[in-house]
Amino acid sequence: MVGADAATIRLLTPDKRMRLISSIGMADEKIEKKGVIPVTNSLCGKAMAGETILYQENPCDCQDEDGVDISCTNNGVIIVPLQHQNRTLGVYTLFVPLKQQNISVEMDRLLLNIGQNLGMAIEKFRLERKAQQNQLDQERTHIAHELHDSLAQTLASLRIRTQLISEEIESVSTKSKISHLKHGIYQANRELRSLISNFRAPINNQRLIPAIKSLSDKFNQETGINIYFQHHSKEMNIDPEREGHIIRVIQESLTNIRKHSQAKTVRILAELTDGAQFRILIEDDGVGFFPDEKEPIDGEHIGLSAMEQRMKSIGGKIEIDSEPGDGTHITITGSINNEDIFNIL
Repeated sequence: MVGADAATIRLLTPDKRMRLISSIGMADEKIEKKGVIPVTNSLCGKAMAGETILYQENPCDCQDEDGVDISCTNNGVIIVPLQHQNRTLGVYTLFVPLKQQNISVEMDRLLLNIGQNLGMAIEKFRLERKAQQNQLDQERTHIAHELHDSLAQTLASLRIRTQLISEEIESVSTKSKISHLKHGIYQANRELRSLISNFRAPINNQRLIPAIKSLSDKFNQETGINIYFQHHSKEMNIDPEREGHIIRVIQESLTNIRKHSQAKTVRILAELTDGAQFRILIEDDGVGFFPDEKEPIDGEHIGLSAMEQRMKSIGGKIEIDSEPGDGTHITITGSINNEDIFNIL
């Protein structure tokens, strides 16, 4: 319609920044550098404040936080607000040749209508996802309550009974067996309490880097195992809905390490690759295992299957490399943006 050479779509985040969720015709390095930018007095910021289309020759597609014009072109840009019910959700930007600078009134209206339709579709998508997340949170809370009121109480009762039985028995060998039984009940109760805590404590509102740091600190405090977390930026700017799944996968990985690995050291590496892709490595120096074993061990393979399903649900991948005596290496990869949003655009 307007002969655009490139285009971007940005949405406003809760912390008043602009997240790049889709682009076409843009170089990867520009996408990586400008994934998230503040709302400033740039063209994008001005478009956010009004209901009109902005056009400018030889501009920049919103300046980055350092004020460096890294998207400057010899083109003009058309910036259109994405609106829904008098709220501006973001903007879409069209990079057009300078000869296309004259936009008719009809084209102006059409571009605004497109922005409104996109805004309506995005808001509908958000509301549906929020409803799904609320339902999931309610189910998790219900499960946590059920576990606490049933299994947790049963384990607590068993601990008391085994203690009473141990006090009444004089046989040393029998006392030893009961001691092992008490330890097993204690471990089961500890794991159950941890599971209940994970179910009850929503971590989706934490951004990825701080959440991994919190998980690492908690893991070290509970296990005494050395854990090192490396990352190359303060934040990876991954879509929040995807972050929740990624955090759960990391959480499950650390649980498996604690229960099965006998590791002395754990390392987590988080990095961005190719601009719009993330890669997270979780490795330990424990006893390892055969990933393709058919017989499950203490539910471990059930956990691995759940991790695979989580990553698959967000279009990501998980690779598990392990051998007995050689530790375990888990790599999770995927897109930083929610590709489901791309489908409605």
